[in-house]
Amino acid sequence: NRSHNTIHPKEGADFLDARNKEGNNCQSEIKKTPLDYEGKLFNKTNLFSIIVGVVFIISGFSKSLDATTFAKTINLYEIANLWFLSPVIIIFEIFLGLSLLLKIQLKRISFISIIFLIGLTLTYIYRWLFKDITDCGCFGHINILNSSPIFTLVRNAILIYLCVDLYLHNNKETIDIKTYINICF
Repeated sequence: NRSHNTIHPKEGADFLDARNKEGNNCQSEIKKTPLDYEGKLFNKTNLFSIIVGVVFIISGFSKSLDATTFAKTINLYEIANLWFLSPVIIIFEIFLGLSLLLKIQLKRISFISIIFLIGLTLTYIYRWLFKDITDCGCFGHINILNSSPIFTLVRNAILIYLCVDLYLHNNKETIDIKTYINICF
C-alpha cells in the first residue's frame, strides 16, 4: 500500500497534482474515440475537420469515377504536361480527407492541406485569368458540385480558412495513427 502523496516511478508530478486536486486516485482513464476526442462531438475542431475532410473525400472520389477526364483537365492547364499525376492527386485528396475525418496528426495534415489548397487555387486563378479555363475539375463529373469561377475561389478560400484555423488552434485534439489503432482494436 503506498501513501496518497507518494509518487510512483511511472507517474509524474502533474499526475500527482491532478490526483490531489480531484481528491481521488485517478486509477483509470476514459477511452476516447477519434470523433469524440475532447468529450464534445460538435466542437469547432471536429466540425472544421469533418467539413474539409468530407470535401476532400467527395472531390477525390468523384475524380476517381473518371480519372481519364481528370487527366485531360490537368492537361488543359498546360503546366509541364503533368497529366500523369492525376491518380496521385486523387489518392492524395482521399488520404487528406480520411486523415482529417479521423483526426490523425491533425496539425500536420491541416498544414499539408493548406499548402495543397493554395497551390491548386493559385494554379486555377492563373489558368482562369490567362487561359480562360472556367472548369477547375474539382469534382470530376458531379456537375452539381462544379461551379462558377468566383464560387470556386470563394469555396477554396473558405476551405483554406478552415485549415488555417485547424492548424493554429490545434493543441491536443489530435491522435496519431498508433493511438487510433489502439482505440479501434
